[in-house]
Amino acid sequence: MTGVRARTNCASSPRRIIEELGTFLDASAAPVVGIGGRRTGLADAWTSYEQALVAVRAARRLPHLKGLGDWAELGEFAVLLQLPEYALNAALRPQPLRALAEAHGGARLRDTLRCFLDNAGSIPRTADAPQLHRTSLYYRLRQIREITGLDLDNGADRLVLYMGLRVEDLLATPGEQARV
Repeated sequence: MTGVRARTNCASSPRRIIEELGTFLDASAAPVVGIGGRRTGLADAWTSYEQALVAVRAARRLPHLKGLGDWAELGEFAVLLQLPEYALNAALRPQPLRALAEAHGGARLRDTLRCFLDNAGSIPRTADAPQLHRTSLYYRLRQIREITGLDLDNGADRLVLYMGLRVEDLLATPGEQARV
């Protein structure tokens, strides 16, 4: 029981640190904390440190993390955030997503695409998520295919679109953060 309690206390400590620092800093200095992966020996401590640095970048760029980045929970962001800072810019957005953004109704189509990809391409789950009729969903998916020129049944094309949406999340300012 003590081990469980200690783990819970350790997990809540970074959030408490952020809250405490917030009381001492002005509103413009938002503290962030990055947590690296666990390592068994001192020789691997550098790996955890590098992961913590990536987690800090995530905490700075992703408002939904509320200042706390944990390597173990970053998923695909852990890969993208290992790119050099100068590479994380609008040029990293795939052309098909740029075309979608510029199209009439692009924001609505992008939200539909995100929901479709988040639901692993499942039409029933995607149609249920935003309370969208299947006929409308099929129409929007056809529009997305036409605008992007990509096949949503192709895994590589879906990966390009999904990672592109994640890049947009990293590039968005907190006020324009894409819905997740």
